[in-house]
Amino acid sequence: MVKFLDGWVTNIVVLVIFISFLEIILPSSNMKRYINMIIGLLVIIVIINPFINLLTEDINIEREVFSNIFESGNVREDYEEDYSEVQKKQVIELYKDSLKKEIINLVKNKTKYNVGDISIEIIEDSDKDNFGEICSVSLIIYE
Repeated sequence: MVKFLDGWVTNIVVLVIFISFLEIILPSSNMKRYINMIIGLLVIIVIINPFINLLTEDINIEREVFSNIFESGNVREDYEEDYSEVQKKQVIELYKDSLKKEIINLVKNKTKYNVGDISIEIIEDSDKDNFGEICSVSLIIYE
């Protein structure tokens, strides 16, 4: 789009410079009226030419749509990898939180103590067979 506008503005500027140069060179006579009419036609042609090219150009809308869909699909694949990592982290945190709640409820129901703080360490490597196994639990309890 920028290239299109750049070319169009360049053509208009060149035409204005050409017209200015032509008016300086031409003497005032009866022919000047006809020359101004031809210059006016040139200005109209230069201004309208990009729109005519746009209408006569073989525009393949399907190709443009499918190329945009393909490009957005590639971007989506990149984001899916990031999303899967974020999702794994969220699942691990959710699992830890549910374990903490369950342990807090067990301590409250089975003993007379309350849990002040709890930290849980689990195996977070999803490639291992014992993924999610509890490694350690630390409790701070009070009466």
